Amino acid sequence: MSVNLYRDYAETSRTRTDIVANSQTIAQWDFVQKVAWFVQAAGTTWVIDGSANKAITSASDNQTVAKAQLSYTKPTFNVTEFRVTITWGTITAADEGKYYKLATSSTVDGTSEATGKADAQLRLVKFESATSSIFVVIDTDLIV
Repeated sequence: MSVNLYRDYAETSRTRTDIVANSQTIAQWDFVQKVAWFVQAAGTTWVIDGSANKAITSASDNQTVAKAQLSYTKPTFNVTEFRVTITWGTITAADEGKYYKLATSSTVDGTSEATGKADAQLRLVKFESATSSIFVVIDTDLIV
């Protein structure tokens, strides 16, 4: 388990479908980012645009030939909760409310407590264990 939708309190989360970027391997529930009209696995410093609704592997020419598409759920910022695997570092219950960034498109970097909005992608809302806890995707424009 890396990422799983945990709970969505909002009725505003929505599903989108876009063409997948070339040479992508995305697992179901991985966080994704839309860049230059194409969806790809989210990077460690990118804004998260959603969570993949299925697994997909795209060819090296997908953007121009096959144009395979991925359906993903665009979360409601600060509301839609995901259970995410934590790698590196030690996160405890005392860290609830703190901001973190991704280690991969499917795991949180436990050593990456954000000091500014440029590095923040997720906020810890409920500590469950040192290896997996509940996070929300944040809207980086709202962090002061």
